[in-house]
Amino acid sequence: MRDDAYVKALPDNARLTLDNGQVVTGAEVKEAWAKADFVVNDTGTAYANGTTRGEANYNNGDPVVSMNIDNISTYNLSPGGVDYLPLHEVAHVTADQRSDYAALQGGEGGYTAAEAAAFEARASDIARAITEYSGGTTLADDGGRYSPGHPTFQEPEPPVPPGGEIP
Repeated sequence: MRDDAYVKALPDNARLTLDNGQVVTGAEVKEAWAKADFVVNDTGTAYANGTTRGEANYNNGDPVVSMNIDNISTYNLSPGGVDYLPLHEVAHVTADQRSDYAALQGGEGGYTAAEAAAFEARASDIARAITEYSGGTTLADDGGRYSPGHPTFQEPEPPVPPGGEIP
């Protein structure tokens, strides 16, 4: 599976800074991916998030990613789509996404459509950045799928030792 190779290629210390200032690391993505259980359900299966497409459930650190077969089939029609979908869902169980979701749920009256779109765009940014790091094909932007700014994983520069040059 390409996604597995994409995730494993991320250095643990790679950092992705999202538009909200929060940082996701390669180590965090790898941990979420390694722990996730994937479930494919029938068309029309309803989820707690109010959709009939799928959901990512943190499940107290033992993530379960559920996707309906029709949703997978739809994404498979677009270049990069079938890679994007599981990475997007796993992105939802990163610390950034969990804290954003908790904040959105804790707000008075729920959250706005704009807040929900920004939340989904950040998960998409994480999925795209994972794929791009390995040179994979990313799902095209449909006019709002991703955040502005196109964040990418960066590896920190090694510290310069006292006296100058890096050996």
